[in-house]
Amino acid sequence: FDVGSMTDVISKADLLAHLPAWTENCKAFFREFKLFQAIRMTEKIEQSLLLHIDSEEDPERRSHMEKLLADHTSAPEIIKIKAQSAEVSHLLFFLNSHEGWTILKDGDVKIFYRKEPGARLHSFKAETILDVPLLNILVLIYEIDLYPLFFPFLQISKDLAQPSKVSKVVHMAFGAPWPLASREFVGLGYAVDGLDEDNAVVIFLRSLLQDSASEFDFTYPKIGKGQVHMSVEYGGCLFTPLSRTRTKMTMAANVDPKLDYVPAALLNWISKYIFIIAIKMLNRKAKNLAGSEHEKRMKQDREFYGWLEGKVSDYLCKHGDKLPEDTAEALPESEPAGQEIVMAAVEELEGSLNESELERLAAGEAKMELEQRPSFRWPPLAVEEMGMQQAHVWIALSGIATRPLAGEDQIDGMTEWRMGGVAASQK
Repeated sequence: FDVGSMTDVISKADLLAHLPAWTENCKAFFREFKLFQAIRMTEKIEQSLLLHIDSEEDPERRSHMEKLLADHTSAPEIIKIKAQSAEVSHLLFFLNSHEGWTILKDGDVKIFYRKEPGARLHSFKAETILDVPLLNILVLIYEIDLYPLFFPFLQISKDLAQPSKVSKVVHMAFGAPWPLASREFVGLGYAVDGLDEDNAVVIFLRSLLQDSASEFDFTYPKIGKGQVHMSVEYGGCLFTPLSRTRTKMTMAANVDPKLDYVPAALLNWISKYIFIIAIKMLNRKAKNLAGSEHEKRMKQDREFYGWLEGKVSDYLCKHGDKLPEDTAEALPESEPAGQEIVMAAVEELEGSLNESELERLAAGEAKMELEQRPSFRWPPLAVEEMGMQQAHVWIALSGIATRPLAGEDQIDGMTEWRMGGVAASQK
């Protein structure tokens, strides 16, 4: 089936002869996660049928075509195609929009913020170019439980269910500086393979409510002590290959952080530092997967990674010579993405918030009736792979310390930090 131009109308004879097969083709695209091709084909079929129904004068033939249209639109997979298409289209419009955004940082990473009118929703967007292959980025995105290796502010990162090859139900919790409590959410994320026609891969994410547990067959986690459940209305990433080793990334989120009062200084801090740290550590980790836990997973799960490698390889074989090779400046390799950035971030936040702002934030958190702050734990696998600079990062952003840590001593290969009489050690 050649979709052709969306303005072209499929002839009545072709529709009557081939509609069942074309409906199956729509479903086949969807099962291969090619949502964009599936929705274009679906819409063209339906638009053509509607035009022929409107122009048909014979009542019997008109009734027959109306039944064909009803059968097509009521198919469960066609309904899912339309629902996912609506979600992803909304995200893409959000990622590509320009109206109402305030730029908070320009340069190799561009950070934007927008307050949504009449709601407690806040929107964040980031754009950058990564000097890494698309495949490496997708490997890092897929392994949810390994996120703490390069997103040091994560306290929880778990898979709760996997509805399909490229979709997962996830549970995440993010550390926050005092006086804020950690924020956690449960969400559904899925990928769209738009490489063939749109030269992109899209990752979509949205929160799930407790009544979704039966639909996706998972146990909804209880909110941890000292945590607040936040909502991600929608968010995600758009990855566009620029060459075999360079990838443009645009990421955005529309969230309700469950805060009655959000000072501008806190929004600036979240936008500029949380996004920048995440992006720079993703870039650093994706540059070389050799010897990493990610490489081990790639060797262990050949069913999935063989399929993913084949998808990306086929795309590069067909389009590699036609990629734009964007010459925009990518993230500098030598720029630090660890201790220096986080300590500067913490100092900026402390210097930006006055006493009344801190008091209002603390009062808002108290209203949540939090029982206690979460206990300190190293993220999974962090001891082996995170490294000392990133350990500093994680401690600062998880709310354990909000200023440079004092008392660092080297004793037989151990580094020890003392925080209010409590010592935390790492080999």
